[in-house]
Amino acid sequence: MSTVVAFTPMRARHGRGPADVIPISSGRRSRGHPAENGPPEASVELAPPLRLTRRGRLVATLAVALLVMLAVATGVLLISHQALAGDGARAVPATYHVVLPGETLWSIAGQVAPDADRRDTIERLIEFNALSSPGLQAGQRIGIPGDPAGP
Repeated sequence: MSTVVAFTPMRARHGRGPADVIPISSGRRSRGHPAENGPPEASVELAPPLRLTRRGRLVATLAVALLVMLAVATGVLLISHQALAGDGARAVPATYHVVLPGETLWSIAGQVAPDADRRDTIERLIEFNALSSPGLQAGQRIGIPGDPAGP
């Protein structure tokens, strides 16, 4: 079998090379191994690049703008939303005590709720007064909730 290869000019498409190789055969194919016949010929046409029309560009631009506005609105709503501590907020009656020299939260807790565990009472006093530490100073005014022992 003899195969003749001819070189013909390629159509100028999208900046490709100047020549195209086209195999030409005598019309007879051997019936032997497929490798003897050579690779199968396939013509691949490349699709032209995607082009958007003016209306398509407008729709794409509006879609992106809508997504950006939606993201901004969601962010604003999430940031401006106030956190709620609970629905059962109630006023607690309180009395005030001025700390005398030598008094501690331990001694005040024993006076306020003698039957309750002092550790729990101290914890409630610290929470009620928003104290950063359990230490007190003489002359400091602390609030004592109406029910320091709690429920």
